[in-house]
Amino acid sequence: MLSLKPKPWPADYTATEAILTDLKIDGTPRVVWLSSGGDLGGASKFSEALLKLGNVTVLGDLPGDLPIILLPPTADRDGLTVKAMRATGAGIATRRVIARDEAGKILARKAFDWKTGTREGSLRLDLPVELRNRLAHIEIEGENTAAATVLVDERWRRRPVGLYAGGQQRKDTPLLDELFFLDRALDPFTEVRTGTLEALMKRELALIALADPGQLADEELRILNRWIAGGGIVVRFAGPRLAANTDSLLPVRLRKGDRELGGALSWSKPIGLAPFDETSPFNGIPIPRDVRIQRQVLAQPTVDLPKKTWARLADGTPLVTAEKRGQGWLVFVHTTASPAWSNLALSGLFVEMLQNLVQLSRGVVGDSDADDRTLAPIQSVDGFGRLVQPLPGSRAMSSAQFAEAKPGPANPPGFYGDAAARRAFNLSPSLTNFSPMGTLAGGLQPQAYEDSRE
Repeated sequence: MLSLKPKPWPADYTATEAILTDLKIDGTPRVVWLSSGGDLGGASKFSEALLKLGNVTVLGDLPGDLPIILLPPTADRDGLTVKAMRATGAGIATRRVIARDEAGKILARKAFDWKTGTREGSLRLDLPVELRNRLAHIEIEGENTAAATVLVDERWRRRPVGLYAGGQQRKDTPLLDELFFLDRALDPFTEVRTGTLEALMKRELALIALADPGQLADEELRILNRWIAGGGIVVRFAGPRLAANTDSLLPVRLRKGDRELGGALSWSKPIGLAPFDETSPFNGIPIPRDVRIQRQVLAQPTVDLPKKTWARLADGTPLVTAEKRGQGWLVFVHTTASPAWSNLALSGLFVEMLQNLVQLSRGVVGDSDADDRTLAPIQSVDGFGRLVQPLPGSRAMSSAQFAEAKPGPANPPGFYGDAAARRAFNLSPSLTNFSPMGTLAGGLQPQAYEDSRE
């Protein structure tokens, strides 16, 4: 008994019941059910199967001693909100939540309270961006269970993004400023930084957005090209300055000038977007019908243009093109970052497209050509909530299965992927209906675990 260790996944009563049905046992054995004292569904039916074998004793923790379940946090621009659930709402419970980095160092410790009669409580963690981006896992102090530990990956971090327009911001007329709409769209999920290109490059950045700075100087081109080659992402927007004078920092060759749709001298009407291709990082984002492009700069037709196109208009002309350069990406949006040439910047689509580009920069999405990557186990969470080497029997899972997968012997909770792009796989989201054991078959009642006496 002393050598038994808990497993970091819930019991599967249905699978265990099928095994019991196939057992051939002579006589009337004494059956001892070592339970957690909690029920995720199916405990009553499982107890019926046990009673068919013989006399049954049920051991389990009492309702007040059941583990607390810590749920993955929700993120917004100002911080993280952590929720925890307990099995009953009796009494007033107080615990401390600890946030740690990858090395196990404590970033924050904060008291957590439940009001009498409530099972769910919430806690606000307001961390500076530098600390929030180091956060690796959150735990409830003293619980020492897999359910009370939550791993955190890049999805909960705010990545720093640099904005550059090549000139002074129009603070007196913000709606005319090139950076205003980019700032508003990026602010909820990133740390937005503005300034000169030289000042921006002195700080850590996940992505740089260029809002039509015009023709870039040779030194600016050198700095940006070197940064992209090292793994950075530059997202460049078109505009009247670029239409007049181009440079080499573009993924495709452009035709001279711009194309106006729906203008006084134009025979065309503003055009909407075509559905995103499966290979595009924007694939899966719904396209609002009211998004219309009035002006754009056109790409020169080339053999590789379709492969470089991530978004296109309904008439097939590219709206977003991209090129892999070294370890990074150069992305070009063929219209403005403001409503001057389209209403894209006023739509929710604009926010979602930028969010996917930021995720691409931090390795969460990965290569746009890989829709279904294999995520190998990196570290596992054991039954005591500790990060350990991958548990025996751990297997890789595909990224397509990741969102719907539930922890089990083949896929215990932990980190999956690789060192550059890892995903957090937690136990607690599958335990949301956790409650004390109710009425069992035959009037069985769980008995509390006790230390044995000599």
